Amino acid sequence: GGEWWRLLSFMMISRTMSALWLFFAFYIFYMIGNALEEHWGTFRFNLFLLSGYLLTILTAFISPGAIVTNTYFLGCVFLAFATLFPHIEFRLFFILPVKVKWLGWLTVAIYVITLFTADIGSRLGVLAAFTNYLIFFGKTFFLNFKAENRRKAFVAERTEAAAQPLHVCTECGISDKSDPSQHFRYCSSCGTCYCDKHIS
Repeated sequence: GGEWWRLLSFMMISRTMSALWLFFAFYIFYMIGNALEEHWGTFRFNLFLLSGYLLTILTAFISPGAIVTNTYFLGCVFLAFATLFPHIEFRLFFILPVKVKWLGWLTVAIYVITLFTADIGSRLGVLAAFTNYLIFFGKTFFLNFKAENRRKAFVAERTEAAAQPLHVCTECGISDKSDPSQHFRYCSSCGTCYCDKHIS
């Protein structure tokens, strides 16, 4: 209806206008945003916000009749914070200390459930949030996955090598693994390995 400013203002309006809720919501967003900006730098942080904003706006064009809110966009910002600072503790109800990584996993679980149970607007909002998150963290996850596979392969190779005997008698087949107390000698001319019993 020509009210173009609503494309910006809806991202700043909370679902509830309670003064207490708004205070905590804006304070937490400020704290999270400040930490992300210090870690990423101003350009990358603003690019992250702009990307999430544009993806959220896109959902409104995909499904014009759906209700589009900033809920999932803000959740994406929180997931970025939980990924980069997983060991920071929040105190629920000002008492219970909870590491932010567990709150992040809870957010992911809620979003996954939303994908299968909610209305089309909420589903698109979750997809927009996940897409924005993967744009900025997908490469890191992929590289970490490859590095973990290399580490596991290296550990498996070392374990297999450690399980192999170092000395094996050519005559009887006894090894330092089957009999750790046994002593082994090598022929000075041919380099063949013998146990004490067969060295002569």
